Amino acid sequence: MPFMDYRVVEYIFSLPAQSKVGGGYTKRVLREALKGILPDETRLNKTKTGFNAPTTQWFKKELNTWFINQITSKNFLENPYFEGEKISQDFIKVINSDNASDYEWKYWRYIHVNYWLNNLPK
Repeated sequence: MPFMDYRVVEYIFSLPAQSKVGGGYTKRVLREALKGILPDETRLNKTKTGFNAPTTQWFKKELNTWFINQITSKNFLENPYFEGEKISQDFIKVINSDNASDYEWKYWRYIHVNYWLNNLPK
């Protein structure tokens, strides 16, 4: 996310593919830019280490009320970019089921897009 400034994104999209991937590395431009700044052990690491957010727990416990409020709000149900009514109904069924972890990722993006759209600076 720190590189999501539109100018950085535009620059990266303007580069040829061989500038971005090659020699067994992804993110070549970034790796080269960080030469001398980031230790080579980190900069040249080819193993991508990601993590999963505990969305099932958030949906079912800590943030359940917030998610329900978001997905049943008028601006979600009437969102012009997706079928809010259908997504909301599906979400409620899934979140109340025993296999929510198989599907929660499907709703995460809609909730966040809607939240973002409704919290842009005016």
